[in-house]
Amino acid sequence: MYVYFVQAWSETWSDGPRIKIGKAGNPEKRMLDLQVGCPVKLEMLGTIQCRDSKEATKTERAMHKRFKSRRAIGEWFLFSHDAKSEVRGLIANHQGPFTKPQPSDIARLEQLRKTGVFNLSIDRVTIEKFAELSGYSQHAIRTKISRDVWKKDQVWFHAPDSRVLISIRGYEAWVESPPAPEEK
Repeated sequence: MYVYFVQAWSETWSDGPRIKIGKAGNPEKRMLDLQVGCPVKLEMLGTIQCRDSKEATKTERAMHKRFKSRRAIGEWFLFSHDAKSEVRGLIANHQGPFTKPQPSDIARLEQLRKTGVFNLSIDRVTIEKFAELSGYSQHAIRTKISRDVWKKDQVWFHAPDSRVLISIRGYEAWVESPPAPEEK
C-alpha cells in the first residue's frame, strides 16, 4: 500500500495547484482513474510506501492532519506554486517503516539468492532494479543513502555516468552487520 500525492494544476488557478493525498495499492492506476473525471492533467508527485493498509491509513490521516489548514475539498489540498519541491521534500523526510531491514525483506533476498538471481556476475544494480529485487521502495533506498545509513563505496556507488548503483553484496553485508548504536 502507498500514500500518494497527485497534483492537479490549471493556469487559471491563481491560488496554486491542488494536491490529492490518498492511499492505494497501485497509485499509478488510481491516478489514471482520477484522470477520467478531472478536467486538468494530473501528475504523480510521489508516494510513501507502507507495509499494509493499516499503516497506509495511519500515514494518510497524518498527512491530512498536517495540511488541514490547506484543505480545499475532500482529500484535495491547496499548495503553493512550488508544490513539487514541497511534497518531494516532505516525502524524503518522512520517517517510514524502512529504517531497518525487516525479516520479510531478508527472507525475500534469501529466496532470490536460492533461485540464483544473485549468482550473476553483476553485483551493482540501479536503484530501480534494487527496489524491484529487494522490496524496498525507491524512496526508502534514497533515504538510506541521503541519511548515510548505507555507506558510499560500501553499499552504494557512483557509476562513471553519475548514476547511483547499489551493491547487492554490500547490502547483504549491511544486513548481517550489528546495528549502529543509534539503531539499538
